[in-house]
Amino acid sequence: MDLYRVKEAILHFCLPSLCFCCSNDLPFGYKGPLCPHCLRELFYIRSPYCKRCGVYLKNGGEVCHTCRNKKYNFDFSRSVFMYNDEISSVISAYKYKKMDWLSDWFSIEMVKKFKDYTEFTGYDSLIYIPISARKIRKRGFNQTYLIAKKLSAMLGIELIESAVIKKKDARNQVGLDAHERAFNIKDSFELVDHSRINGRNIIIIDDVATTMSTIDEMAGILKSGGAKKVSAYTIARE
Repeated sequence: MDLYRVKEAILHFCLPSLCFCCSNDLPFGYKGPLCPHCLRELFYIRSPYCKRCGVYLKNGGEVCHTCRNKKYNFDFSRSVFMYNDEISSVISAYKYKKMDWLSDWFSIEMVKKFKDYTEFTGYDSLIYIPISARKIRKRGFNQTYLIAKKLSAMLGIELIESAVIKKKDARNQVGLDAHERAFNIKDSFELVDHSRINGRNIIIIDDVATTMSTIDEMAGILKSGGAKKVSAYTIARE
């Protein structure tokens, strides 16, 4: 065993890596945020899923009840996982515990699943959800920007940066219902560079899609700036 491996073994013994969800020790040399058991509990979205919002339809069908009765600014949204305790624990660590290295893990998972969603064919740009300066100071980074930047490099799709800004620091969306979320996020974004948007087919990158309010507000701004098509791709669908 070389010196590096000895050092790694000592560090693992003194400071064992723990699963983000169940807090059990991760095996020595194991790479990833979840233990093998919790990793198996991740729910990768598969058919049938709603053709508009991307939620898994356990009873089958083409479109979920909500989307049948609602008009959106975005064309469609897709996600890698259905939201559960396992993926929630990783997203929370990423956003609130300054574990920006998790952007690598999320990006790899999103690239693998992206290939299944052929409906993204023809989209030429990525954009991320902007956050306020206060949140950047608090977290140290914009979680969706880091992922979008890596996806851009891995997929070979241009990333549009700084074309949309967060002009209103809305309160945290956690715990709000669909109506409250839509009201809370309304007029939060401002398009500051129309030239980067006009004529583009754009994919919005976000972490979690819940009521679709944030994605829909962002899509409305982009389409007002001349975007032809606007859809979304997220880590998880709640």
